[in-house]
Amino acid sequence: MTTIACNTATAPRQMMIVRIEPVKTLYARGDTVILTLRNVGSAGAAFSVCGSKLQRLSYGRWIDVDTPERPCTLSIQSLPIGATADGTAGVLPLDLGAGTYRYEVALLRTETMELLAESMRASAAFIVKP
Repeated sequence: MTTIACNTATAPRQMMIVRIEPVKTLYARGDTVILTLRNVGSAGAAFSVCGSKLQRLSYGRWIDVDTPERPCTLSIQSLPIGATADGTAGVLPLDLGAGTYRYEVALLRTETMELLAESMRASAAFIVKP
């Protein structure tokens, strides 16, 4: 009989894959942006859209957009493997310029509660029309 020992150093790390998509791809100033988060990976996740950062694509780089603070209750919601959840990211300012935007949300690995890298916390892009 063969016995194989496995510890955290040799165990395969579960893949954290959460798709973050706006419910629409085209918005107008003043619209509310709702994001759908889908956990399609093999690890549990947790998230919060309270305090989401709006970013604009400018010359190939994502730049933070100054937006008025909105009141929200900071709560971390669980997103188990295979689950889907919606959250309100924010209301687009009335003086926002036309362009390509995205939101960055707080996304954490459930097992360690570590905040994931910025590139893993960004939504798919959407367009704000003129």
